Amino acid sequence: MSTGFNLLALAVVAVVLLVVVLLLIYLVGRLNQVEQQTKEAVTQWQGQQAAAQIGPFGGLSGKPLWDAMSGKAPPEVSAQHIEAARDNYPAVLQRHIVLAFEEGAADAKKGVAGKPKNPRTIHTVRGKVDSWLPSAQLQAIYQCGADQAQGQSPNDASLQQALELACHELHERTGVPTDTDYVHMLLAPTPESTPPPPAPAAPPPAGG
Repeated sequence: MSTGFNLLALAVVAVVLLVVVLLLIYLVGRLNQVEQQTKEAVTQWQGQQAAAQIGPFGGLSGKPLWDAMSGKAPPEVSAQHIEAARDNYPAVLQRHIVLAFEEGAADAKKGVAGKPKNPRTIHTVRGKVDSWLPSAQLQAIYQCGADQAQGQSPNDASLQQALELACHELHERTGVPTDTDYVHMLLAPTPESTPPPPAPAAPPPAGG
């Protein structure tokens, strides 16, 4: 009788120990999972804080921003800063081009022959930043605006080519896709008018 009771007691103890071991394994696994989730949350928070400190343009502005976008970033600028700026740079480049063209047109209407502002502050939905562009291309865009304001036809091939070339060079040097059709956006050329069809020939007079 006592032997059977002892076996039963051992069996109960074994079951309890097994449950305890399984519970410990579960708790350890759960703790590891919670620890991993906590580490991921902390890493994500640190990344967000770093991004907030870097800003939408990686702390870059003016000519250093252009240099970074055109592959000539100073060695002290980190890849993280450059990537932050590159994500938001297309809007800056497009806006700077548009403002330079409009500035040329406005100066021409006032009878002023000036130079485009460079650098200039560009406002975007991600924030504002000082933008600098190479003077040759910027002056060409400015001059296109002035030429159109002074009466040059938006359909003039030389005017269209000058604007397209300057904008293309800026996009190419920075690696920004040239999705914008600046000729149609800024010059707004109209379809060439076609002469009316000739009038039909008058019928010959009836014979008498």
